[in-house]
Amino acid sequence: MVRQVLMAMCVIGICESGAMADLIVAVPEQRSVEDFSLFTGAGFSANPANGQLDSTTWRVGGFTDGTLSYGGTGVTGDFARGKSSGGVTSGGLYAFQVATGDWAMGVQATGTDFNPGFIELRILNQTGLPIDRWEVGYDLYTRNDQSRSSSWDLAWSLDGLAFTTLGDARYLSPDAATSTVFEKNSFAWALQVNVPDASRLYLRWSSADFGGTGSRDEFALDNVSLWGAASATSTPEPGSLALTGVAGIALWGYRRLRKKPRIYTD
Repeated sequence: MVRQVLMAMCVIGICESGAMADLIVAVPEQRSVEDFSLFTGAGFSANPANGQLDSTTWRVGGFTDGTLSYGGTGVTGDFARGKSSGGVTSGGLYAFQVATGDWAMGVQATGTDFNPGFIELRILNQTGLPIDRWEVGYDLYTRNDQSRSSSWDLAWSLDGLAFTTLGDARYLSPDAATSTVFEKNSFAWALQVNVPDASRLYLRWSSADFGGTGSRDEFALDNVSLWGAASATSTPEPGSLALTGVAGIALWGYRRLRKKPRIYTD
């Protein structure tokens, strides 16, 4: 079976122009990847213009300017802080340049912005099959230039209301300031969660203060990838996160390689 890596940005909710809907999974065992290369920190809209994210796919909350609803518009203030290479102080959503030519969806938290806060992705299964095997990968960049620690957690939901947190997915930034450059932490998780055809899966990254004092580090989410399959008709994609724990297969890790994949079930 031929498997494709999809790098089309509009598939996962960032467009140069035009309306979009949920991140739609239409074909099993095709990987979708969002690298935010077109995002310029220009905010969110259900009819995204250049540099904006599609608000029918992405939702954010925990800002003094409020929480964005799916299909809502947030193109000013906290929702649209623009582009930066780091060193900002105003709370809100940015496009951070985490490496030369590499842009990511970034956030600067303050005492009243994104503390706690969340970034949420909505996925619609339109394969005609129940999808019960998922692989979720992402990079979380940290610019650890401040003396306060923040927590980041990943959770999933089938209704967008009741979320289940993946315990091992927690990331804690250091208390002590160590760097003024963005450093990458790579994550990947296998979910055994049954999502019927025409139903949704929600993924939520949440953050809050954890320890230390003073101002907060900058963070950026990048290279979000998603793969789904029906267990009765598929095998894991070669080179991807193995769902069966087969020895000898290279796995994406939680900041390092694991001996076995972490599998979460509903």
